[in-house]
Amino acid sequence: LFRSTEPAAQIACPTLIISGEHDWLAGPHATRTMQKVIPNSRLTVLEDCGHFVDLEAGQACADALRDFLQ
Repeated sequence: LFRSTEPAAQIACPTLIISGEHDWLAGPHATRTMQKVIPNSRLTVLEDCGHFVDLEAGQACADALRDFLQ
C-alpha cells in the first residue's frame, strides 16, 4: 500500500482509519500498517463489509466518525 511510510509518519493531526474486514484493496492488514505509522491514529475495522464501507455499513461508518470527532 505504501511505497514509503515517511509521508504518513509526518501526519500531525488525529486520524481515523476505517476499513472493511473483507476489503481486498486496503483491508485490515494494510490499514493496521497505516495505524502503526501514523501518530495519533485510530483504526476501526467494520465487520461484514468490503471496500465501500460508507455504502455497505453506512450507520456503523457514521457512528465511528461521530465517536472520533467527539
